[in-house]
Amino acid sequence: MDENLQLTFRIVAYSIYCIVIISWLPRKRKKAAELGDCILPLKKRGKNYFWIALAVAPTLIFLQRFRDFGPFINTILSLCAILSAELVMKERISSLLSGVYKNGIVVDGRFILFSDILALPTIAYEHEEETQDDFYRQSLKIVTEQSGEIYVGFSSVQERENAVATILAQEPRLKP
Repeated sequence: MDENLQLTFRIVAYSIYCIVIISWLPRKRKKAAELGDCILPLKKRGKNYFWIALAVAPTLIFLQRFRDFGPFINTILSLCAILSAELVMKERISSLLSGVYKNGIVVDGRFILFSDILALPTIAYEHEEETQDDFYRQSLKIVTEQSGEIYVGFSSVQERENAVATILAQEPRLKP
């Protein structure tokens, strides 16, 4: 691969990487505006790999300065760096916004609008099964229009119960 073309390719990859990093605040504000006011904040699950991933990802692009892996592998390495930044930023935003909002819920790395929720089937029979361990009692099954059946987890049974009560208060149509 030509040296000038490699340099251009790396500059484009670094630029896209920086755009992903810089755009996190406007993206967070947009999600917060879409969700509305926070009614019940949930425990934020901070991930220790956030800063590490942001520091290590650009090295995949930087390594291409010393060795040409070929156009295909160079593209894959650059896309891996950009994708890792995107995933880490999404996780960071969801961690910062974790809670039950007027229009939706952010839990377990997911943004779920109430308008997308079709049912909360586990709340209809959860009191019948008292033998479940805490792991199952901390999770909630949600049936959505877009994603089908999903399970989300909470940090404690009490947090799950508070979240369910708040969701049902916001969306009475979901009551069993």
